[in-house]
Amino acid sequence: MNGGTLNGVLAPVLEPLFNQVKDGVNPSELLGALAELYPQMNADDLQERLARIMFVATVWGRLHERDNG
Repeated sequence: MNGGTLNGVLAPVLEPLFNQVKDGVNPSELLGALAELYPQMNADDLQERLARIMFVATVWGRLHERDNG
C-alpha cells in the first residue's frame, strides 16, 4: 500500500483524533475517545493496539521521510 492510498483510507477516520492531539488533549482523554470507538475492547487490549499503531506510524513516518527527504 503506498502512502497516497494509506492517507486516503485512514485520514478521514483518524483526522478527529489527530485534531485532538494537536489541541493538546491528554493521553487519558484520548484513550477514552478511542474506547468509545472500540467499546468491545477492554483497556489492556486497547492500550496494546495503540502501542502497535504508534510503532507502525513511527516506522512508516521514518520510511516516508527517508524516501522524500
